[in-house]
Amino acid sequence: MEAELDATLGYEKNHKGDLQTDNKRNGHSTKNLKSQYGEFQIDVPRDRNGEFEPKLIPKYQRDISGIEEKVISLYARGMSTRDIHDQLQDLYGIELSAEMVSKITDKILPQVKEWQSHPLNPVYLSITVGANETSKFWLGMLNDLKNRGVKDVLFFCVDGLPGFKEAIQAVYPQAEIQRCVIHMLRNSFEYVNYNDLKKFSSDFKAVYNAPNETAALSELENIKEKWGKKYPYAISNWENNWEDVSSFFQFSNDIRRIMYTTYTDKKTMPIFHEIPVNKGLSGKNIGIVFLCDVSFF
Repeated sequence: MEAELDATLGYEKNHKGDLQTDNKRNGHSTKNLKSQYGEFQIDVPRDRNGEFEPKLIPKYQRDISGIEEKVISLYARGMSTRDIHDQLQDLYGIELSAEMVSKITDKILPQVKEWQSHPLNPVYLSITVGANETSKFWLGMLNDLKNRGVKDVLFFCVDGLPGFKEAIQAVYPQAEIQRCVIHMLRNSFEYVNYNDLKKFSSDFKAVYNAPNETAALSELENIKEKWGKKYPYAISNWENNWEDVSSFFQFSNDIRRIMYTTYTDKKTMPIFHEIPVNKGLSGKNIGIVFLCDVSFF
């Protein structure tokens, strides 16, 4: 809400500069809120002219029962109860204790455990993973999927996570491994001067949009001739990882659209199913992998 007030006033606290305005911060007021888990008190920032209209928690809103859904959503993405506490404090000014967050997340654990143990299909087109864990974790996660009935996976889309490739080869040795193209591009862009970035990224489209691997290698050589001397590491990033970057060239455009990135949008690609997996020995921290059902193709 402090950030919302910054937007209303047009400047951050103590950084008014030369901005001409007669409005400014005017302390805070307390507000009592209700949820299904009890009452909370927050500090709402005020402005002198009374123009501030908060959107996160509108002026006359007292019931914030929907906050539980936000807690569960953050928890499902792997945040700890302490991290969720800090996030709610930063966004809403709500002092929701880590113990209260834990009580909320405990409500969904039975459903999560049931979902974690239900049988899966024997074959999936792809598995997409974007979290960062140890090789031991990935090996355990893959063995868990195999024990739940997943006999084969056509390809994995990964972010170059340490130990994940070796874990895949141990459990699903026939699966293709595809590095996330978006992450590869971002890694290369870090070496490119801002003034050249637009042209460089435009030229690079010819590589990952090529019709086949031979054409892609030819386009990569063209990029190297044009930009290689100025940005050698931006090019070598692709050369050194080509084996895992080039897997998707053997597939049709429809399948490429799925496998070139770990960013999965379920609105545009509803064929993906979220599979929660344990991230800790306590079994309370939940991670997400995405399985793409081969029956859709």
